[in-house]
Amino acid sequence: MEKRLRVIAANTLIVLNVFILFLLLFENRLVIPAWLQVFGRMHPLLLHFPLVMLVIAMALEFFRFPTKHQLNEFYERFASYLLVAGAVLAGVTVVMGLFLSREEGYEGDVLDWHKWAGVAVMFFSSLVYLLRGFSWYNRLLARVSAVVLLVLLLVTGHYGAVLTHGDDFLLAPVMEQKVNEPVAFEQAEVFTDVIQPIFQGKCVSCHNPSKSKGALQLTDSVSILKGGKTGKLFDAGHPELSLLLQRIHLPEGDKKRMPPVGKPQLTPTEIELLTLWISAGGMFSRKLVDLPETDSLRQLAAPAFTSATKKEYAFEPADPALVKKLNNEYRVITPVALGSPALNVNIFNSSNYTSKVLQELAPLSTQVVSINLAKMPVKDADLETIGKLFNLEVLNLNFTGVTGAGLKQLAPLARLQSLSLSGTDITLQDLDAINPLTQLKHLSVWETKITPQEIESFRKSHPAMLVNAGSSTSGDLLKLNLPQLENEVNVFSDQVVVKLKHPVKAVQMRYSVDGTPVDSIRSPLYEDGKIVITKNSTIKVRAFKPGWIGSDEVSYGFYQGRFRPDSFALLTPVFEVYKSAGVKTLFDQRLGNPANYYSGTWLGFSRNNAEIVMKFDQPAAISSISFNTYQAPYRELFAPMEMEVWSGDGPGKFRLVKTVRFAEEKDKQVLLLQTMFPKTSFRYMKLVIKPRMVLPGKIIPEKKGLYPVMLVDEILLN
Repeated sequence: MEKRLRVIAANTLIVLNVFILFLLLFENRLVIPAWLQVFGRMHPLLLHFPLVMLVIAMALEFFRFPTKHQLNEFYERFASYLLVAGAVLAGVTVVMGLFLSREEGYEGDVLDWHKWAGVAVMFFSSLVYLLRGFSWYNRLLARVSAVVLLVLLLVTGHYGAVLTHGDDFLLAPVMEQKVNEPVAFEQAEVFTDVIQPIFQGKCVSCHNPSKSKGALQLTDSVSILKGGKTGKLFDAGHPELSLLLQRIHLPEGDKKRMPPVGKPQLTPTEIELLTLWISAGGMFSRKLVDLPETDSLRQLAAPAFTSATKKEYAFEPADPALVKKLNNEYRVITPVALGSPALNVNIFNSSNYTSKVLQELAPLSTQVVSINLAKMPVKDADLETIGKLFNLEVLNLNFTGVTGAGLKQLAPLARLQSLSLSGTDITLQDLDAINPLTQLKHLSVWETKITPQEIESFRKSHPAMLVNAGSSTSGDLLKLNLPQLENEVNVFSDQVVVKLKHPVKAVQMRYSVDGTPVDSIRSPLYEDGKIVITKNSTIKVRAFKPGWIGSDEVSYGFYQGRFRPDSFALLTPVFEVYKSAGVKTLFDQRLGNPANYYSGTWLGFSRNNAEIVMKFDQPAAISSISFNTYQAPYRELFAPMEMEVWSGDGPGKFRLVKTVRFAEEKDKQVLLLQTMFPKTSFRYMKLVIKPRMVLPGKIIPEKKGLYPVMLVDEILLN
């Protein structure tokens, strides 16, 4: 019986060795079916058994030859059985490992070292088992074999740990940790000091030269630009189209989400930094200090850096609780630098702006040194409130409604160093109001009523001041703003004439309506009244002007809605944060802002359905219902799950016409959801739009207690 077992064991080892050689020879041609992938993924589960068996077997082998052990029949048999069992399991583990290595994300030098060391363990343990029965196998060979196999086991285990846990995993607790020297804000680079540390801390463990999941490496700019197996990592200037952000925003239960469950997750600030970096074009060599002072990326990243100039402020920092309370979706307050008591204020969303937004900053009048109000409906009366922020150093009033009369309210700002008035109606005479601002060093006045000749005259009389007038002679090449849609509505019944405008004078606007990219030569030139839309369409537009950088491309959608109810009502409550104008929002012929879910143009629902009842004075024959929705999973915004369409002859007598369950479209931010049904005559219509009730996937601690929100806008009936 024992002899038969030895023969079976020897034959099994030979078969495994031959099979492993075959796999190694044809490794690059292997295609592993799904059921074998399951077998391969058992590699981490099984590997500990042969490891322990072979360690014990080699310890017994090392002390085998003293006479008392050599003559001990149990010792001899136990060592032999343990060795052959360990060798067989090592062979099975190697086969599993080879199968696993063919899956996505396993490649590089570390994998090769781990693979060949594991194969060497299998081959050498088989060889020791086959040779130890010969008479010439002696004490020296036994001890050398034991030491060699133990070394191979250590090497294999080490590289396996590097694959799963990263470099220096074993000695990291006792090694001196590398402490990065603080970087001065003036020297900090956007990629090297802001973006790359995010990749290094949350992504590089799986995307490095040794272990590049999806053939993607995030260790340097060249690899990042190259992308991975599924294409480019990001689309510069278009965060909504970028694979990186799409994977980050997937639900935690999704297997393609990055970072995966179990790995350190990105913080909301890190996600926002990555989004802003991609929006700005994915810059790799630009310094933070070179970005405009009002740039969101600069202001969000600045608090993490020290300042080489060591600018000190004599005032005390504001109450953190107060700053947190004043921060909201349309007003962001951040420190100008790490540990600084001085504060930056950014105001967003013109539809939510009122004078109260500024008045609420009164408790921070000492700490606010920079405020950005660009494109807000600021009036002269608001400048009195700004004039009380007596430590203000930077003020951006570009494209606001201020006039020369209001500028006099800024006289108390003795510390003001930068003032932006571009896109306003000020004249040269109005600039007399800024004469009391003796510390003013930078003035921006392009696209105002001040002529080029007057600009030159003003520069000569103020030689110490840098005056930016927007032309090439100013030393700055500026990028044009996006073209703006002048149409009050973009939902029509029969046709609509597209009206475009631009805040900069004498620009050319070129467009396309067939989906092709807009360029400055081949694309049609916009002329008033020439673009007539008669069906659902999207128009792409760019602005061009000599001496300026062309604007980014912007898209505007136009949608047909042939029927509009004569009256309507909402039966369920809206979510407080997204209440907009109530049910009127759904029928105001204006689509929700596709670039800003806080724009006040979306109606939100959470933890309850959206139930809308419509009445038609005359029966309406309808066969199609569409509506817009906005999804941003990282902000708990999700598309609807289902919609029911009901018809009735009276307000309380409805019959179900259609139920539709919407398919998930994770790669889009704004969706136009539509349902079709046989043409039905409606006097009363009820829509029941059902949101997701719980967040998908595993809920991280930061999101416990939060619920999904559904945003909808503009119901189109055809």
